[in-house]
This record gives sequence, C-alpha cells and structure tokens, in this order.
Amino acid sequence: MVINYNLMKKCEILKCKELITNKECLISKIDLSDKIKEGNVIKLSCGHCFYYPSFIKSYTINNANLFSYRKCPYCLQRISKVPLIIKKKSIM
Repeated sequence: MVINYNLMKKCEILKCKELITNKECLISKIDLSDKIKEGNVIKLSCGHCFYYPSFIKSYTINNANLFSYRKCPYCLQRISKVPLIIKKKSIM
C-alpha cells in the first residue's frame, strides 16, 4: 500500500510572508508578497504557492476532466481539498 503524504497536508490561505515558498505566482508571475495582505495567496499541500484568483481559474480548467481532479497546476501532484474564499459585497 502506497501512502501519499501530500494528501495528509492541508492546502491553506497564507497570512504571513514567512510561509511563502516561491516569491511569485507560478501561473501569473504576480509578486506574492504584495498579495498576502489581501489574503489572496494559497499554499498547496505539495508546497507551491499561487495567487488565489489565478490558481482557481487554472484549477477549474485543469480539473474539468474526471481523471485529473485535484492536482497542482505546476507539478501535477495530487493535492488535498482547496479552501474557498467567499467575499461578500455590501448592497448599500
């Protein structure tokens, strides 16, 4: 039996710069240290960090196929469940 330890780690929204493993998003090349204050940086269970809107767009495109679900868009390792960010807008 093979155990994938990446699935045991959680994907998380980062809140401090020290946890960022790569300086820029591997999809959009946006500087992640600028986006951490907005809460828009996600670290996957494989260790790669992405700008959240770019990651979600890539995630939905790459995971349209049933057999390719939940993989990192950069290294294609299986990842754990991805947290969703829901931002509410005031109507008034």
